[in-house]
Amino acid sequence: MDTLSLIWACWVHSAPLQDRAAARTFVACTKRFSKRLRVVWADLGYISNPLDKMMRERWGGGLEIKKHPWQGSQRVWVASGQRAPRGPRKPKGFVVLPKRWVVERTFAWLGWHRRHSKDDEHNPESSEVFILWSMTRNMLRRLTRNE
Repeated sequence: MDTLSLIWACWVHSAPLQDRAAARTFVACTKRFSKRLRVVWADLGYISNPLDKMMRERWGGGLEIKKHPWQGSQRVWVASGQRAPRGPRKPKGFVVLPKRWVVERTFAWLGWHRRHSKDDEHNPESSEVFILWSMTRNMLRRLTRNE
């Protein structure tokens, strides 16, 4: 989906398939969406150099991992006898991850549709169809809204 939460493509896979591996399969099976695509935002679950390279080659846009400052490696080199500087501290409570809200907002919109309130589909293809129907309905509602 793009920053307006308009869906470009959809692929639902079974739970045992890891998201990173599924993303590589998805990129390999899709063509370039738009010449304007520059960056794809993802969370730490998708961190992978082969995936980034594959996206640049197939889609023309690279992978940008969005993470909190305290996530990931905090290792630094220090001279002998010096103390390592303290890394960023994790604050208490909920902290918004930049750009993550775009995806979470879309999941919330899908949750408004009765069919998505319970995730009990047995066939991934039927889940894809219901997601596409729901997103089509959302887009049509936005287009026909009188403002």
